[in-house]
Amino acid sequence: MIEFLHITKHYKDTRVLHDISLTVQDGETVCLVGESGSGKTTLLKMINRLIDPTSGQILIDGADIAAQDILTLRRNIGYVIQQTGLFPHMTIEENIGLIPTVTGQAPAAVLDRTCELLDMVGLDPHTYLGRYPAELSGGQQQRVGVARAFACDPDIILMDEPFSALDPLTRASLQDEIIQIQSEVHKTIVFVTHDMDEAVRLGDRICIIDKGHILQYDTPEQLMKAPNSDFVAQFIGTNRIWSSPDLIRAEDIMLREVETCGPQLSAMRALEKMHHAHVNGLLVIERASRRLLGMVTARALQAAPDRQAPVSRYMQTDLETIHPQQSMVEMLPVINQDRVALVPVVDDGGRLCGLITESSLVTTLSQPYLSDDEEVSV
Repeated sequence: MIEFLHITKHYKDTRVLHDISLTVQDGETVCLVGESGSGKTTLLKMINRLIDPTSGQILIDGADIAAQDILTLRRNIGYVIQQTGLFPHMTIEENIGLIPTVTGQAPAAVLDRTCELLDMVGLDPHTYLGRYPAELSGGQQQRVGVARAFACDPDIILMDEPFSALDPLTRASLQDEIIQIQSEVHKTIVFVTHDMDEAVRLGDRICIIDKGHILQYDTPEQLMKAPNSDFVAQFIGTNRIWSSPDLIRAEDIMLREVETCGPQLSAMRALEKMHHAHVNGLLVIERASRRLLGMVTARALQAAPDRQAPVSRYMQTDLETIHPQQSMVEMLPVINQDRVALVPVVDDGGRLCGLITESSLVTTLSQPYLSDDEEVSV
């Protein structure tokens, strides 16, 4: 765990960071995002003491890094930068194996580890071990840079805009590699970027920094749903969440005001309630617990032989349901496969939370294409 405690940094009369406090949990990827000059790279470089704070403390697993030997600290932290930092006069094998060799590991073990790391980043060891950086493309060099950062199996990896100089396709490919690698090794990664798309794709949490201040530190989902200031909203982009349907949950788009009735209500009274509410069905629930029992439709009740009978006699009980935390990606197959016009949203206890309808889905899917003063009529 990395803890920043009241960190400030200033150069003469220029203050770069203002009382920064945040925590990076073990095994998570945190993206520091901001415009040029916001202080994000300065904050990153403090973790391996390339820059020291003017005041405040940085703790790694509870220990103040200012009291640690600086070389030992850096050998236990992987570091990837935009320019890769590969030594041009060394082969790829020598570049990746440099720190393990310096720390006294056996040559055979270093070679095995180097081959393992090249495989990890999608490069064939037999093809690339003997090559020099100048013989590789920019994307291949950056893969080697990532491999070198993992060479001593550090718990912490720092990445300072590592993919910003690459073309979009190569950049996306390397982002995929990082996601895959992280799913297997669970390192603590601090990743600096100015690109919100990259941060949303890679980060478990995102820290938005402006002029040395933390504006918001939250999950990508919460940042997009609930930005805490106009600056954050503008920086994220108002429609960004619509390009990430896996972040749109049922609870975000469900209808919360749902017409319901108890199981003992008569069919006649249920029809009257539907008429006054301008609906063609009611969800049947236990009144005390709100546990969903079923659904009754106007068509079923109009055909009922006894309209004084309770709706429980005519209700449908085999309903498809959706959990509040299910995403848009998970909802659509349920609706499309069973061709249902509405789906109740129920929690783990079977309690009714809301309702997803075709109209609410149309409204949601239309949002990215509407101007601020437009609405969808349903």
